[in-house]
Amino acid sequence: MLSVILKSSIRGLGKAGEVAKVRPGYARYLLADGKAMRATKRNMELLAEKLAVMEEESNQKLREAEKVAEALAGECFVMIRQASDDGKLFGSVAVRDVAKLLGSLGYNVQPKEVFFSEVIKRIGEYEINVELHADLVAVVKLYVVRNEAEAERTRLQVARDRKSRNAAAASEVQDAPVEDGGDEVVSVDSVAAEDGGADASGGTA
Repeated sequence: MLSVILKSSIRGLGKAGEVAKVRPGYARYLLADGKAMRATKRNMELLAEKLAVMEEESNQKLREAEKVAEALAGECFVMIRQASDDGKLFGSVAVRDVAKLLGSLGYNVQPKEVFFSEVIKRIGEYEINVELHADLVAVVKLYVVRNEAEAERTRLQVARDRKSRNAAAASEVQDAPVEDGGDEVVSVDSVAAEDGGADASGGTA
């Protein structure tokens, strides 16, 4: 095993700036691809100087990724595929297909950043994971349909469902009970009555 310093975050291996132990063959690939450098004493010293800068860059990328994740959450991703009457696709949906779909809508996503837990071979609704940052994976819904008519119905249904959820959330906020501060409200008349009683007692004395 060889120790290398990661120059960029790699899923399953580590974050940028971390030292990782990898097999010689993989180390050569990382070094050649510019994703890592040898963990020599001099490089470790240079790394210590650059860590602050790298951390700020990573935080900036994370902030940008959060904006993209928020935008993705508001999208309805529909893919049209030929299928049999029972819903089985003539082929399957690959990560490159999903990346291409997102790219057509203005999102710069690479196939290596897309992954899902099951092979998509049928018409239906699926959850797709998009790694926008080493610390942020966005989960989006993908709807696989047969034709444009089904695609349009799906978009309308998703829009209606989202509108209903937003309305329900707004209603819950509006109907939320206001906490009582517990302050005692005393009327002017009661204060006056107490003052009058105090004066009467003083006169008797």
